[in-house]
Amino acid sequence: FARLFFRAPINELTLEELQQEVKQHLSKVRKSVSILKDLNTERFEGNYESGKLQNRKLYKVGTNNVRVFTRKIADMQSDKDMVIAMLIDESGSMVEMGYSGKNGDPGRRKSVDACISASLLGRALELSGKPFGVFGFNTGFYVHKKFNERFQLTKMLEIENPGGSTAEHMGVKKASEELMKQPEKNKILIVINDGEPDSQDALREEIKKVEKHIKIYAIGIHSQAVKKH
Repeated sequence: FARLFFRAPINELTLEELQQEVKQHLSKVRKSVSILKDLNTERFEGNYESGKLQNRKLYKVGTNNVRVFTRKIADMQSDKDMVIAMLIDESGSMVEMGYSGKNGDPGRRKSVDACISASLLGRALELSGKPFGVFGFNTGFYVHKKFNERFQLTKMLEIENPGGSTAEHMGVKKASEELMKQPEKNKILIVINDGEPDSQDALREEIKKVEKHIKIYAIGIHSQAVKKH
């Protein structure tokens, strides 16, 4: 029999509250995402006898120095033509409360922080012009945004209703398969989770396979466990 589970309708976060969180913190996240955008920028270094002319060094020609050209830095182009997938942990452990807030205030559920994190990253990627998809996993696999769909915060609210086990190896496998269908050369998978997978061995094996074609990054929600993998 298939394993059944209940995705609790927590709904701690309204759309208006999510919009306010995104508005408040977006500028910081955009700065982080701009690192990816900057990698798309063509960079040049000198000094060569052929290439792109450096006008500010033309004075050297009179001294018989013809190294007044720059050339494109090839390895800086490795992240050009990029596509990104977000994979969110939606397992039952995400129902748990995160760290307490300031001044003894109660913390939020991890699922709420995951929802906000994915929303902020999604909005920042949208503004940067990068194509991206948003997926979730627990016992099953969920599509919150296809690569060719418009980003909607209302869809991100689905993330805060977690349940089931943490089949992270399955989530990585399926999200990677979706990435590999995209035409962009350089592919990135960003995993947002709170800790331990159901099977560390299965996850490590899947990561070994995936990393041959895809760069993987992890964001821990109230957890340092992502460093183990």
